[in-house]
Amino acid sequence: MSDRYQIDANAPEIARLFGAEIAGETPVPKLLNPGDQGLVVRQEGSRRILSAMLWGFPLQPSKAALRRHPKAKPKPVNKAKGLTRPFWKEVAENPANRCLIPVTRFVEPPVKRPSEQTWFAVPDQPILAWAGLWKASEEWGDVYSAVMTEACAYVAPVHDRMPVILHPRDWDRWMHGTLQDALMLQQPYGGEMVVETNVG
Repeated sequence: MSDRYQIDANAPEIARLFGAEIAGETPVPKLLNPGDQGLVVRQEGSRRILSAMLWGFPLQPSKAALRRHPKAKPKPVNKAKGLTRPFWKEVAENPANRCLIPVTRFVEPPVKRPSEQTWFAVPDQPILAWAGLWKASEEWGDVYSAVMTEACAYVAPVHDRMPVILHPRDWDRWMHGTLQDALMLQQPYGGEMVVETNVG
């Protein structure tokens, strides 16, 4: 579910839309998969900062897995659903660790027809904001994960979950609000969507 998304804009264009300053190098692919470097808008004091981070929080192998494979490495967790669960809560409840992920469109592969790819976009938002979480990790540096919710009517025929798409009026609430604010924004998208299905 939503393991790939596309961004058809460069860093200066994204920075202008979000009112952000560009920090560091931002050469990232237009088509992103888990483990890729993607652009993220985060808050730093009173400023919004656009920077590149790795897509996926590191999940350490379990003790049982390490006994079987002593050299096992962390795996990236690129989607967050239960924000009150221990793995996410400490990050989610701190507004400084919330971010906006610029996206042009995202894909949902049907569970029963994995060769198909159904892409979703928002017609009045050429660049939309997917709610995200980020942190500085010891393993991979700055990382981010994308927040999910139940599917809306457009996505439900393909998958039961979808990204949390934030309306521009809710950007500040996501970035500065309480954990309860964040949970209230974790809702299916209520507007119109463009749907395109490709068979691979």
